[in-house]
Amino acid sequence: MERQVIWSAELTDLAMLQACVEAVAARLPETGVVALHGPMGIGKTTWVNALCAAWGIKGQGASPTFGLVHHYPRPGRSEVAHWDLYRLQSEEEAWDAGVEDSFLQPKLNLVEWPERAPSLMPEDSWMLRMSWVGSARQVTLEAPVPTRP
Repeated sequence: MERQVIWSAELTDLAMLQACVEAVAARLPETGVVALHGPMGIGKTTWVNALCAAWGIKGQGASPTFGLVHHYPRPGRSEVAHWDLYRLQSEEEAWDAGVEDSFLQPKLNLVEWPERAPSLMPEDSWMLRMSWVGSARQVTLEAPVPTRP
């Protein structure tokens, strides 16, 4: 599926994080999958925690690396499932963990390390790409473009 960039920014320091997160939070779908791509240490979990805070979610914290997923109720909105697939060794493990089942539920799935289970990622997933540009972080939000019949 083709994608279009709907938001992009270069974060030169963490003071910019909140404004950037709020800009992205306003553009994300209510339900579906958002794949977070980026190298180790770029701030994917920090980004998810800031998103949760922007939505009024209380109690978010550590990465779900060892628990695989954390579920957060969003007041007045759909639940958020925060997945961290880093420690998975195969797509079969992701399947066994119920990743695909979660993607079919009416919730917003935020998925770190989606490349660990590429065939389970829905074609219409949104992408939040993070990369280093010198000492700054480049963050780009891409939305799927529906194909026309």
